[in-house]
Amino acid sequence: MLQRVQILNVVLILCSLIGYLEWGDENHNFVAEIELQILSGLLMDFKSMIHPLILLPLFGQILLLVSLFSKKWFKWLTYSGIISIWSLYVLLLFIGFTSGQMKIFLFALPFNIIAIVQMFQARKYKTIRTNNA
Repeated sequence: MLQRVQILNVVLILCSLIGYLEWGDENHNFVAEIELQILSGLLMDFKSMIHPLILLPLFGQILLLVSLFSKKWFKWLTYSGIISIWSLYVLLLFIGFTSGQMKIFLFALPFNIIAIVQMFQARKYKTIRTNNA
């Protein structure tokens, strides 16, 4: 049963990379592309990269990775990771819905659905030692 939680964490990380952003006339990127630009530009211009909507989802992905590879699985790591990434994806869902930009809405939908499923799935478990130990 714990494997299901770990698989959902992997799916959540992957879904957090496929978010689609569109702004202006011809500007559009996936979240994965933006994260690569952020991480490559982090060393050059640190101050421009410090923004909650940039750092929180990135921090959430790191928490989900830590939760995935730690010797013990902690529910709070998964919850914290999901909530951190949700700060961006709920906003994307809202923007896509209210502005009628279906690409933004549809690319944000998988993360939101799987995050809800994972929250209900993770409720069943307490701190568990994984097979990696």
